[in-house]
Amino acid sequence: MKKLLALTLALAMALSLGVTALAKDTPIPEGAKVVREIHLRADRVFFYDMRENYYEDEVPTTAKIYLIPDISDGEYSDAVADDGSTISADALYRSNLYDYLGCGEDVTDFFTAKFKKEEGAKAIKSLKLVSKKIGDVVSNGSFYFDGAAERWGFIEGEMKEGFTDDETKIGLTATYKAKDNLDITPWDWGEGALYLAKNGKVIVDFKFYVKNDERGADADFKAGDGGVVVKPQKNEDNEITWESENDTLAWLAFTSDDNAAKFYPKMTTKWSDQDYTDYFADQDAYLYDFIGNPQIASTSRATLDLRYPFVDEDGELTVDPENAVVYTIGEDGVPVDITSEFQFVETDDGDYVLRTKTRRLGTYIIAEKPAASDAEAAGAPAETAGEAPAGKPAAPVKAFLPSFAK
Repeated sequence: MKKLLALTLALAMALSLGVTALAKDTPIPEGAKVVREIHLRADRVFFYDMRENYYEDEVPTTAKIYLIPDISDGEYSDAVADDGSTISADALYRSNLYDYLGCGEDVTDFFTAKFKKEEGAKAIKSLKLVSKKIGDVVSNGSFYFDGAAERWGFIEGEMKEGFTDDETKIGLTATYKAKDNLDITPWDWGEGALYLAKNGKVIVDFKFYVKNDERGADADFKAGDGGVVVKPQKNEDNEITWESENDTLAWLAFTSDDNAAKFYPKMTTKWSDQDYTDYFADQDAYLYDFIGNPQIASTSRATLDLRYPFVDEDGELTVDPENAVVYTIGEDGVPVDITSEFQFVETDDGDYVLRTKTRRLGTYIIAEKPAASDAEAAGAPAETAGEAPAGKPAAPVKAFLPSFAK
């Protein structure tokens, strides 16, 4: 809870001290002390994702995170002014610097930033300095602030999706460069003015860990949910389902072996910009993509059911199952017909599914007719779109490929 308390303290300070209006692009007054480099640790980092989760120690690999420096006492280092005098860490702690760095302000008004990845670089997808409404970032009601519409400055980071339960230590250095002369005079200093000079730097070291959560293999997931590995029960029956807002889209049933190896169960139904989308641009085709193609540790082949998508609101089939085609994607990125590996089945619950036996989950496309040829696909525009419930394709964002993901 130290992180939680530190940020709450920062907010309390900002509210109780009556923050002075921040000054930029002002001449440095005669006699003021000037610093050009300030170092600040951030061993305690605040990070959140956009699904109302607050992470104390470890970030799932799928999280979009928001970092702000920890402004707690003891996190600053002493600085040296132009006149050779020492500006104590305690004085910097009581200065306005934390406001400029994003506590209640848009950090991009005052700084640009560059990032150096010290550790775990391969796990980081992107980093950038942003201004966000705090209600868009901290939306779980854990903190006290003036209002959700208040804008704060953050470093927005995206992690590269990982498929294991390995922990990765992230160490990065953010170098904030001042756009203008910034008045950072401590509120109780009593020694004139203190400025961070234009082009002066605030160097912040961030450290945190990235690791997927773990869950038992008897679990339900939403399509597109990631950041979790599942651990099957040894020599036990396990069942996993993947759901849209209205329907179950896929079912996996298996008996785990003695190894009971963990695997990454994320499934997406979103058509992105994969090369193979062009092969289905002239028809209705539905995607079930198990990210990372996980191996299933089972005593025999697992049973995988995929919801048959060509069903109307009255439960009537709109495409004869004998005409539907199931594809996977070959190593060369070209669709491969695997229809013969699937069986059309009606479950005990009345769901129409295509059933197969497998030891590894892959990429599956259920199409209403054969895919286009290479030549036809080469002349078709790739299309993308958003989510839609099973059996009820919504209007696509673009003209083609109505599916669960649109």
